[in-house]
Amino acid sequence: RQTPERLVMTSPDKAWFDQSPEYWKSINPSINGMLGGYETLAPIDERYSFEFLDRNMPANLRGLALDCGAGIGRVSSNVLLKLFDRVSLLECTAEFLDTARKLLPADKIFKFHCKTIQMLEPNTEENGMYDLIWFQWVLCYVDDERLCEIFENAKKLIKPGGYIGVKENTCISDESVFDTDDHSMIRNDVMFKNIFETAGLKL
Repeated sequence: RQTPERLVMTSPDKAWFDQSPEYWKSINPSINGMLGGYETLAPIDERYSFEFLDRNMPANLRGLALDCGAGIGRVSSNVLLKLFDRVSLLECTAEFLDTARKLLPADKIFKFHCKTIQMLEPNTEENGMYDLIWFQWVLCYVDDERLCEIFENAKKLIKPGGYIGVKENTCISDESVFDTDDHSMIRNDVMFKNIFETAGLKL
């Protein structure tokens, strides 16, 4: 099977990834928009995420979760708020966050952060507060160096014994695959594990 023209195998520089927010500004703030036209996948995705977290998250660590790359709050609404008391949302597209504010119950929201995951950093108010920081289909928009930095910062935001959750697409290629449409990259399983180790995370 031929590789689509938009998928390239040459590693770009950091500035290339910085163009991804412009792509998302052109996307409709809907579930179908969030999932690239594959809205029918939402129930399956949400069910497996819920089952995974419900099986692995201890009962005493279900207070506050941070949804990174939250979009319109689909995962917050249909997964995280079924397991956690409250959530914070981090999303770089203002229109998506505006939609999330309308869809999610206000009393279940701790914070809305309109910024990229590169801007996720420790702060006095939120350090050590989160039981879970959930990254889903968003780590593909940063290079390896930045990703390690993001994980280092995320570690400071979780409670002792807290978790960092990663749900990303992976490839079977020995090299990363880069998508020139949304300026994303797909890593393989070994690459992710190496980054986890470099960032001091334990699987």
